Amino acid sequence: MRWGIIATAVAGLVGVVAAQDAGEKQARPKWNISGAKLVMAKKGDTAPSVSEEFTIEKPVSTPIALSSGEVLRLSMTVKAGDEARAPHQAYLYVQQADTGIETFFPFDITPTTAKAKLEITQKDLPPSFIASSSPLKLSMAIGDFTENIISIFIPVAQVQLNYDTMTVSAAKKSLGEPPVVYAPLPELRHTFRPDPKNPPKIVTLIFLGAVGAALVGLFGVWAALGANLSAFPKALGSAPLSHPAFLASLLALEWVFVMYYLKWNLFQTLTAAIIIGPVAFYSGIRALREVRARRLKGER
Repeated sequence: MRWGIIATAVAGLVGVVAAQDAGEKQARPKWNISGAKLVMAKKGDTAPSVSEEFTIEKPVSTPIALSSGEVLRLSMTVKAGDEARAPHQAYLYVQQADTGIETFFPFDITPTTAKAKLEITQKDLPPSFIASSSPLKLSMAIGDFTENIISIFIPVAQVQLNYDTMTVSAAKKSLGEPPVVYAPLPELRHTFRPDPKNPPKIVTLIFLGAVGAALVGLFGVWAALGANLSAFPKALGSAPLSHPAFLASLLALEWVFVMYYLKWNLFQTLTAAIIIGPVAFYSGIRALREVRARRLKGER
């Protein structure tokens, strides 16, 4: 029974506190504006080219064009609820649509009447705004240092800047070079030159026939002059490795050239030639020394 009484008392206390909070929230006034007007006019002209009214619930629906020789004026009376009152803070928030760059302009407020006004020209805007063709979003913020009055942040209008080429060039020049951004560079794809193609087969056959005819002529000359083949066993006996190695290396070099013609590339050909070349060089020196020794003895 005792716990039931305590629970009922706590529930009643919570209900009273919640009701007080709700009453305080309803009692707190909210910042408001009246007689808000957006005017666009040439410098020195009294007749405005554009005059639009706006409220907290209804911003200016038509985009406004601001040229270099025009002034954008905002005027209104700030209220706390229904009473005219000067806030601690009231400023215009300007943001560029595509880049998100923003800036702020404080309103000039008369403390006694709470009338706020603001004038903006293209020269008041940062150079980055002028260097881009993106429209500007105008919003207004009104607040207080205390929590007695509810702050507001409302859209006002959309402005499109109209400027000449010289103004844009000057704005971009004042911005300077963009900062260095370290990021991955595009992938480099190397395109190598294709391997050289073989000459036509008819040309190859012509040169092959010429080489074959030269060999046949060489053997014919040897036969006519009386080539001494009987000294071959003696040459092998004096240099059993040099003569076979020399002849084998010559045949191997010819095989390398044939493979290069058929399918090898230059790197494969040079590798094989570097391996076979020293064998042909040293075995050829020793084979020629053996032939020279026989000739000094009067043998052919």
